[in-house]
Amino acid sequence: MPASRWRQGLALSLGLALSLGLAPVLLRLPFWAGAGAGRPAPAPTRATLTGAGYPLISCSSDPNLFNSGYDQATGGVLPDNSQDANWEVAGPYFNDAGTTPVTATAYPAPADLFAPANVGDLAPWAYAASPYSNSQWISQQTIASSNQGTGGGVGDWYYRYQFSLDPSVDPATFRLALNFMADNSLAQVWVNGVAQSPLTTGLPQAPAGQNPYYYRGYNTAGRGSTSLSQSWQAGLNTIVAELKSGAPIEALQVRAQPTTLCPTLTETLSVVGRVQPTDQFTLALEDSSGAALSSLTSAGSQTQLSSAPELGVVGSSYRLVDAMAPGSADPLSYYSLAASCTDTTTGAAVPITGSGPSWTLSVSLPDAYSCRVSNTARPQVKLALSQTASPNPYLGGQTLGFTLTVTNSGPDSALGATLTDTLPAPLSPAGFSWVCAASAGSSCGGAGSGSISDHFDLAPGGTVTYLLSGPVPLGSTSQLSNTAVVTSPSQDIDPNCAAGCAATVLTGPDTVGLSVSAGAGSDPYRPGSRLSYTFTVHNAGPSAAAGLWVAGTLSWGLAGAFRWSCQASPGSSCSASGVGDIADTASLAVGGTLTYYEVGRVPSWESGVLGATLTVSPPAGALDPSCGPDCSAPAAATLAASVPDTGTAFGPGLGLLLVGLLLAALGSGMLLERRPRGF
Repeated sequence: MPASRWRQGLALSLGLALSLGLAPVLLRLPFWAGAGAGRPAPAPTRATLTGAGYPLISCSSDPNLFNSGYDQATGGVLPDNSQDANWEVAGPYFNDAGTTPVTATAYPAPADLFAPANVGDLAPWAYAASPYSNSQWISQQTIASSNQGTGGGVGDWYYRYQFSLDPSVDPATFRLALNFMADNSLAQVWVNGVAQSPLTTGLPQAPAGQNPYYYRGYNTAGRGSTSLSQSWQAGLNTIVAELKSGAPIEALQVRAQPTTLCPTLTETLSVVGRVQPTDQFTLALEDSSGAALSSLTSAGSQTQLSSAPELGVVGSSYRLVDAMAPGSADPLSYYSLAASCTDTTTGAAVPITGSGPSWTLSVSLPDAYSCRVSNTARPQVKLALSQTASPNPYLGGQTLGFTLTVTNSGPDSALGATLTDTLPAPLSPAGFSWVCAASAGSSCGGAGSGSISDHFDLAPGGTVTYLLSGPVPLGSTSQLSNTAVVTSPSQDIDPNCAAGCAATVLTGPDTVGLSVSAGAGSDPYRPGSRLSYTFTVHNAGPSAAAGLWVAGTLSWGLAGAFRWSCQASPGSSCSASGVGDIADTASLAVGGTLTYYEVGRVPSWESGVLGATLTVSPPAGALDPSCGPDCSAPAAATLAASVPDTGTAFGPGLGLLLVGLLLAALGSGMLLERRPRGF
């Protein structure tokens, strides 16, 4: 309707009422009329409800009380053509073009009058059916008279909901989440006179660039939602929603989302296995002062228990404290602890700080928070490590092997245990390699080179064995200390190797204590007579001399006429015999002896000192502080003094003849002689 005609009609109506002496009708111009918007005033509506009639809302109230068309008595919807118990409506405010711009909004003036909204679906052929069984469309119009009365133009309506906030509720913690549909769209919502579009999401309902008077906010695709958590106050609270609609019908449908009205906190304790049947747990929810809001204590074989929701305060922090209950057999360290919190209003995970047994949650929204603490019995293992070296003592230049054996005497498998063995100097990792073998049900890395760093799985009663081997540098004389470390998996309980257990083997160089002595058995000698040398080799240890070298040297001219033999004490060994100079490889036990004999006839032409020397060399790679690189002992025999002529009956000629015959016999082997064993 043109604005000039509306003003003429208003003047005529006022004059008629006064001239007839009627009681003045409560009419007013809309609050923007003075600004030239040209909008008509609404028809008279009922007065504002008194405070006694406002719903009293607490944190535990049913959010459905904010639903449009809600029947609190049945939990369903009110019948068609009835009036909403709480939602009121005022309007229409309109002109041919609507507000300028069309997206403009304004809070209603204090004098605007509201009446209960009517319940019912005015356009079932166009409106999406309410997806809920506890909310319905409401309107200023009725099903029987659905025309909004804008004369083909557009209009703005205000819907209002008033309630009292229970004194127990901190306004800062209150939150109201709403879903809505509108014909045509919801442009703004005010809480206690404060516009909420800058403070929340979902407002206005019509997307940018679309005319809010013709937006299809009445179907499922156009449905909107918003969350009101700002501007609440103690006592009376007023929600006002501005609806923009084009002819011929306007309507609104509102439903509170199924969330809490204030932040709540719920704790859940989950027990996954017990190390001992008597192990029980206590989970407490504390505020920032340490006061307990709720507490849970498990009993028997319980695996899960939860607390009732506890009211929280936005901006506050809360602590979850996990502990063993009195009478438990084991400490909390025997369990793996985990905690998580979820905002069940949004479904989003909520960050928490700290680690078991204490975690902290900060409440930033007036939502429902649910926190879960899980105590999982850790596997019980009992690892042990032993180590040997072979040979021990080692031999420089030879292969040295370390054998590492890990066992598990616990009731559970050790999954992901580690073994490390860093080779000591002067052993070079480049020359060493390792292999491993595992018993049935267990596993290890198989093989590798250099020092060992391996993960393995070890079943109860199982064994893994590692062999680390490589050459010892030639000439090494230092003691070697090889240490291996086994560490149980971090999630396991291990009284032995939780922090790592080590096994060290010491191996020094193969150390022997060789000595040699010598003596001549026929000193002085006579040419043509029997001459013997005796050599004794002794080993004072501490190691056996395996593979020592024995070399004897006779004076020139004796080698062809002499033979040697050897006798070894128990546990030692040598070659039985040989001809000429001694050349033998022998083994000599600790405390043992080797006795070598060199025996033969002195040639007739010998006349000087006849000597023999025995030289002993320790085994290759062995250390001998007193006989290195070798040690020797000489023996010597001197020529006997001339024997004077005794004047026998034979005379000198006969004596010479007998000597000649004797030498001939020696040369031909006719003369038998007594020889040491082995000759």
